Amino acid sequence: MSETSTLWRPPLGDALKIGRHGRRVDRAGVTVDIVRPARAWSLVARRGAADALAIAAEQELGLPWPKAPRYAARGSTFVVWTGPDRWLLVEGPAGMSDSVRATLPAGVTSHVYATDQTDALQILHLSGPRLRDALAKGVTIDLHPRSFAPGNAAITQVSHLTVNLWQISDDPIFGVAVARSLAGSFASWLTASAAEFGLEVRDGADI
Repeated sequence: MSETSTLWRPPLGDALKIGRHGRRVDRAGVTVDIVRPARAWSLVARRGAADALAIAAEQELGLPWPKAPRYAARGSTFVVWTGPDRWLLVEGPAGMSDSVRATLPAGVTSHVYATDQTDALQILHLSGPRLRDALAKGVTIDLHPRSFAPGNAAITQVSHLTVNLWQISDDPIFGVAVARSLAGSFASWLTASAAEFGLEVRDGADI
């Protein structure tokens, strides 16, 4: 019997190809890791249930639940505030599907309206010494360390595209989530903006 396998393809398709782009001298100034989540959930708190949700999430997921524009993580699971009483919860990576829940814990589910967004979003991790310079060409908020620090999150425009943006660490490392329908346009913008600094694109299968 022949074996078959599924080839995973990111929502952005071939718009951001693995490898080096733009300036090829020295270390790449910007690095992109294409995140492959096992699950990505859009959560909206039921009316009056935001506080109960925070308690349940901290107990069942082990995450400090953000009630403001913030990001929090525990292992490979993270949550991003995406609006009043709204969050993006990501579990992964895809290769760890045996240890990732097919459904949310009952205590969390009872307090939210949940939508599986695993195939509807493209999530990227961005890093590198020239990252802020590249992002400054299109991001409409101030990303200087004095204004945007690890744990901060925002809904912002990037070259007229709406994205969720959060800072993971001081390195700096940023996370970004963009709708599948806009992923190609975002990838084209990022490739052009980072070209002068050198852009390295990697398959972030282990993230």
